[in-house]
Amino acid sequence: MTVSPEFSVRASDSAPFSTPLPRAPLIPAETRPQRNAKLAGRPGLLSQPNTEIQTVYDIVNWAAEIYGDKPALGTRASGTENTNAKTESPGDSLYTYISYRDYLIVIRDVGSGLRAVGLQKTDKILVYAATSPQWLSIAHGASSQSMVFVTAYEALGLAGLEHSLESTGAKAIFVDHHLCQKVTSAMTIKALPRVEAIVYNDQPSYTFNSGAEWIKGLFELKKTRPGLQVLSFSQLCQVGRSKISEPIQPDREDLCAIYYTSGSTGIPKGVPVKHKAVVAAVTGLDSVIGDYLSPSDSFLAYLPLAHVLEFAFENSCLFWGVKMGYGGARTLFNHVSPSGTLKVGDLHALQPTFMIGVPAIWERIKKAIFSSVENSSFIDRLAFWSWLKAKEVWAAAGLAGTGGLNGILSSAASEVVGSRLRFAMSGGGPVAESTQNFLTMVMAPLVNGYGLTETMAMGGLMDPGQWRPGCMSIPASIEMKLVDYHDAGYLTSNIPSQGEIWIRGDSVMQGYFDNDDESKSAVVPGGWLRTGDIGQWEPTCSGDDFHFRIIDRKKNLVKTLNGEYIAVEKLESIYRSAKLVANICIHASPDRAKPTAIVIPSPPALKELVKRHGLDFRCKTSALTRHPLVVHGALMQLQQIAQEAGLTSIEVVEAVVLVDDAEWTPQNGLTTAVGKLNRRGIVTRYQGLLDRVHGEP
Repeated sequence: MTVSPEFSVRASDSAPFSTPLPRAPLIPAETRPQRNAKLAGRPGLLSQPNTEIQTVYDIVNWAAEIYGDKPALGTRASGTENTNAKTESPGDSLYTYISYRDYLIVIRDVGSGLRAVGLQKTDKILVYAATSPQWLSIAHGASSQSMVFVTAYEALGLAGLEHSLESTGAKAIFVDHHLCQKVTSAMTIKALPRVEAIVYNDQPSYTFNSGAEWIKGLFELKKTRPGLQVLSFSQLCQVGRSKISEPIQPDREDLCAIYYTSGSTGIPKGVPVKHKAVVAAVTGLDSVIGDYLSPSDSFLAYLPLAHVLEFAFENSCLFWGVKMGYGGARTLFNHVSPSGTLKVGDLHALQPTFMIGVPAIWERIKKAIFSSVENSSFIDRLAFWSWLKAKEVWAAAGLAGTGGLNGILSSAASEVVGSRLRFAMSGGGPVAESTQNFLTMVMAPLVNGYGLTETMAMGGLMDPGQWRPGCMSIPASIEMKLVDYHDAGYLTSNIPSQGEIWIRGDSVMQGYFDNDDESKSAVVPGGWLRTGDIGQWEPTCSGDDFHFRIIDRKKNLVKTLNGEYIAVEKLESIYRSAKLVANICIHASPDRAKPTAIVIPSPPALKELVKRHGLDFRCKTSALTRHPLVVHGALMQLQQIAQEAGLTSIEVVEAVVLVDDAEWTPQNGLTTAVGKLNRRGIVTRYQGLLDRVHGEP
C-alpha cells in the first residue's frame, strides 16, 4: 500500500512484536520459542509471500506480470557524476531504467546464454563483481535454468578466489572489468580445468573505469586454454537470444546459491542457500515492512550483492514493485572536485525513499548534518536545536503532530541524503542509539535490522511505523528462542530474559558447504541455528508482547583484568559518534582493566583539535597524531562520549592510539569484505603503538 511521505515517530507498545508459543514445552535454561505477533492463531510460520512464488525465478516472473512496464532497475551512465549538484533537479533524472517486463527478457537471455556456453542444470557460476544490474541478472539468469551462483566479494584476494573456484567446482565466472587481472592470475596459478567460460561485464559504469587493458589478460589466457570461452555480458545475451533454451523451473528445495560468510571471526564458510530460503527471506521482510512500500518508492542499491542482506532486499524490491537505482559505497555523497565544482552523489541523483546502510554510513551522515548546522547562522543553529528538542519531547510522550517541525529539521538532512527519504534500515552491526535517535528525528525513522548469512539475513527488523530505539520485531518466516550463556552471566532466568539467540525457519541453513565439523557445532537437532549473538526479551506495557534486542556477541565479549566482560562492538558503536572518529577499534585484553581505543581521526576534526592547541596543522600527520596535547584531547573527547552514554567505569577507554592510515579496508587487510573490523589484523598492525601508550618496552 502507498503511505504518506513521512512517519509519525512515536514510542508505542502496540503489536507487531513477538509472542511466546503458549503450548511449547518449557525447557530448562531456555525461553519458549517466540514468533511475530501477527502469526497469533496460525499453525506455523510464513514461508511464501503468496501462493504463486516458490523460487527465486518465480519472483521475477511474478513481478514482470504484475508490474509490467514500470521501472525496475536503473543505472547512472558514465559521466553523470560530473553534473553540478547545485543545478541538478531533484529526483532520479540521472538514472536510466529497464522495465520489469524487459528485465525478465534479459534474465531469460542470460539463462539461455549460459546454456549455450555449456552450463547445465545444477552447474555453478562464480560471481566476482561489484553490485550492479548485471550481477543480479547473472544470479536470476542462472536460477532460470536451475543453475547455482556462487558469491565472491569484490574485495576477495587471490587466494580466496582460487579457493572459491576450486572448492565449489564452478564451471563459469562472471567478472567486472577491474577484477579481470585477478581472475587471469588465479587461472594461471591453478589449472582449474572445470572453468569453461568467463563472462566479463562490459556495461558502462561511472563507479569504475573500464577498458580493453583490463580484459587483455583473459584473451591471452584463452590462447593457452583450448576450449575456454571468453565473452562479454552483451555477447552472452546475444548468444542466448540466438540459441533460446526454455527455462528449467527449479524446485523450492533446490540449491540456489552458495554464499560465503564475511570471515570476521575466522575463515569464511560457504552457506548453501536453497530457493525456499530466499523466498522465506522475502516473506519475512514483507511481513514487517511490506505495507510501507509500493511502486511509488525507490531504493538505493549499493551494498555488496555478495552479502545476503542486499540480495534479500533487492528480491524484495522486485516483489514490492519498488524501483532500484544502483550506486556505489564510494559515490554515495556529493563531493568537491579538484576544480572546486560540487559534484552530485548517488543519494542526490536518485533521491531514494528508502535505503539500507551500515553503522559507519549513518555516523558519516550524522557528522555531515552536524557540520551543516554548525556552519549555519546563530539564529538557524538555535532554531535547529530548539525544534529538535521539541520533537524529541513530543515523540517521547507518544504524541502525533510533529510534522510541522520536520521541515525545519530536515533541511539540513536533505543536503546529505536528498529530500525524499521516508525511512532507512541499519544492519551489519550495532548503531549507537544516540545516532539512531538523532537521524530518526532529523532525517527519517532509522530502523534496526539483524540477521546472518546462515539465516539469509533473517533475525530481527523494526517496524518503521512503531519506531523504538534498539528494538526489533521477529520476521514472520522464523522463530527464535534464547538459551543460557553461563560464561558471561546471560541467563534466561534473568529479568529481562537473556541468552544466546537460536533461530529456526525455512530461511535458515541446514549446514555449511563441505564442512561437517562446523555444521555440527552450528546447527543443533530440531533445525535450530546457534547464532553466537546474545539477545534479550523486553516485555511491553501489555506484558504479553515482547520487544527483541541484541545486546552482545559471544566472540566480541572480552574478559578484562578484573574478571568482568565488556562488549567491544557495542562500545565501538558508541565511541564512533565522537566528532574526531572516522573509524575506531576498541581493544581489550585480560591483562588490562580497561579498554584502549585505536582511532583513525577525521581530518577536519583533527585540524580543529590541532588549532585549539596552537599547533601547526601543516606538520606531518604522524607528528600530529603522536603529539601529547592532541592525544590527550582525543582521550578527553572519547571519555566525554562515554559519560554522556552512561557507560560503566570498566567501559571507559583508558588510552587512545591515533593512527595515520586514511581508512581500514579489505585491500589493506584491516576489514572484511563487508567492512567488519579485522580485530586481530588491526591489533597486530599497531602493536608497537599499543605497547607505547601502556608503557611497555
